[in-house]
Amino acid sequence: MFDRINKQDRGQVGIGTLIVFIALVLVAAIAAGVLINTAGFLQTQAESTGQESTDQVSNNLDIISTTGQVDADNTGIDQVTFILSLAPGSDSINLLDTTLEYVGPNGPITTSIEDGAVEADGASTELTEISGGGDATLLESSSERVELTVRLEGDGGDGNFDGIYGAQDTVLGEGQSAQFRFITADGTQRVDEVIVDDPLIGSNGDDIQL
Repeated sequence: MFDRINKQDRGQVGIGTLIVFIALVLVAAIAAGVLINTAGFLQTQAESTGQESTDQVSNNLDIISTTGQVDADNTGIDQVTFILSLAPGSDSINLLDTTLEYVGPNGPITTSIEDGAVEADGASTELTEISGGGDATLLESSSERVELTVRLEGDGGDGNFDGIYGAQDTVLGEGQSAQFRFITADGTQRVDEVIVDDPLIGSNGDDIQL
């Protein structure tokens, strides 16, 4: 009525079951390894994202004061000077890695901050260390103060100096306004809106508060 299962058949069944069991164990081990690797990757990514988010919130500049220099024709401002420092709790900021976006009467323009000499070599930006005794291009502590001068007026193509628009002979005239946006390497932003008095108070070379 029933076929008798001999020892050889039972052995083959046992080996087959063992093979299936080993295969299941291997699959489970591989799956566990994948899950562990994925979890580790996600944790690392989350930590990196969290650090970037913290940097974007905490690392920033403070603008202590803003002044403008009256141009030779007494019609407006030909350069703007900022006193910069680190915001409270900020890590060090390299100003040469900071981008300056300027929106003035001639439209928007984006430029990098350079450690040039506005008067000596005709650069459009100049950095000067005021206090702290460090490098003018690098703010490392909240006690440091750096002066950033931005030339607005070019020489009209004479080749002597450039303004923020290059050679264009542009000033920020009476009653006009402009926006300066500083963007650090971490992506944080500091915006300063300036308005020139109308009528203009001061004469050629005078510094006025903006």
